[in-house]
Amino acid sequence: MEIARLQTLLGELHSQWAARLGEPGVTWKLRRMKTRWGVCNYAKRHVTYAVMLAGASRECVEYVVVHELTHLKAHGHGARFKSLMDERLPDWRDCRRSLKSM
Repeated sequence: MEIARLQTLLGELHSQWAARLGEPGVTWKLRRMKTRWGVCNYAKRHVTYAVMLAGASRECVEYVVVHELTHLKAHGHGARFKSLMDERLPDWRDCRRSLKSM
């Protein structure tokens, strides 16, 4: 997927999921990152997504969006975070495995 298409997809998914999760006003940007698919600054309510998501499937891009927005409610990756991810995107572990194999 080209970067322009990724930006469009991220814009759609980010807006949809932020509204669905009751998280209005969360800003986002796209940038090159070497080791992360996304980063959430929950204090500033800002998410940064990695350009390398252009090589991922739509489902995996959606997983990263939900993952980062979930950090607004659960800052770490503990039991509460995993429980929220299970509720929000039941097949999230499959996408995580797929991204790790890229």
